[in-house]
Amino acid sequence: MSFACGVDFGTSNSTVGWSRPGHDALLPLEDGKVTLPSVVFFNAEDEAFSFGRAALSGYLTGYEGRLMRSLKSLLGSSLIDAQTEVGGRALPFRALLTHFIGELKARAETAAGREFDSVVLGRPVFFVDDNPAADQRAEDTLAEIARSVGFKDIAFQYEPIAAAFDYESTITREELVLIADIGGTDFDKYLSLSSVMPMLGLGSRLRNNSEVPSSYYFNLATWHTINQIYTRKAWQQLKDVQRETLERDKFDRLLDLVEQRAGHWLALQVEQGKIGLSDADTIQLSLDRIAPQQTLQLTREQFNDSIGHLVGSVENTVNNLLRDAGVSAAQVDTVFFTGGSSGVQLLRDKIAALVPSAKAVEGDLFGSIGAGLALDAVRKFG
Repeated sequence: MSFACGVDFGTSNSTVGWSRPGHDALLPLEDGKVTLPSVVFFNAEDEAFSFGRAALSGYLTGYEGRLMRSLKSLLGSSLIDAQTEVGGRALPFRALLTHFIGELKARAETAAGREFDSVVLGRPVFFVDDNPAADQRAEDTLAEIARSVGFKDIAFQYEPIAAAFDYESTITREELVLIADIGGTDFDKYLSLSSVMPMLGLGSRLRNNSEVPSSYYFNLATWHTINQIYTRKAWQQLKDVQRETLERDKFDRLLDLVEQRAGHWLALQVEQGKIGLSDADTIQLSLDRIAPQQTLQLTREQFNDSIGHLVGSVENTVNNLLRDAGVSAAQVDTVFFTGGSSGVQLLRDKIAALVPSAKAVEGDLFGSIGAGLALDAVRKFG
């Protein structure tokens, strides 16, 4: 058995894999489940941290504190060296990441019954697009954090390659496989901006006929920047804008949501809407914290319109990949889907159109990368 593990620190969910003959690779991390949602909640009343589903439960129950999700998005950004404030106590974002990675390691070791001193960490092909220096800072930061929680030997592997290792372990003949690892939260963000944020005043006008500043809505629609709208400075700015807005009822909804610290609740509702639209053409989104019995009908057509530019970017990436690899579309045998957002139907349809002769295989949307990293850990560390 290996003393090395693979850690998939994901944007939405995280896993730890340990390769053992005759056993599933992924270790149980919370209530028997192999995924730990990448969430940290600091309970200001108890001055204690909770993680994963327990963190979400504490937040949704209404305890005073601060929730952080999509922690991975902080890597490579200036926010990694910033902090948030709860009840007058400063919480550095780097420390929150360290708490979470340390918790992942501790839970994996409890499940395995042994310590892990070596790790292969998954990383996206680009933490930060078109900025090699920021991308390297992101990897260096993650390595520093891993070392600080007790990992001594640290290696990295690209997440799509880890997913490929997992798929490779299941087949008996050679195949040419396109790995579609789509795990970002941008789909949630643009669904929120197009469908939910207009209810809170996005696109409405001020007395001078200019639009209400959109930055508040972008922060509220983006998991790792939601807390920025809770600062004293942001609150004062919102109150100033309130006096100038023409559609007061919509902006008052925004103020009420911010006062409730319900931004993460709203993001969770939108995420569930995205998931629902993968299987249904129309769903009803419950928004009772905005107003009693408030609902919003979402359609797949609206969703597709809101994410068209993201899917177009994926299409371009696939075309460029085939060109750079010198591979024709007809040569691709299989498309292997992994990552939480790879269930988006428009995305699947567009990729299928690009490689029409390839069969679609759905891996474990949240577990394939962790399992592949476990295999790589054996290769790298024995």
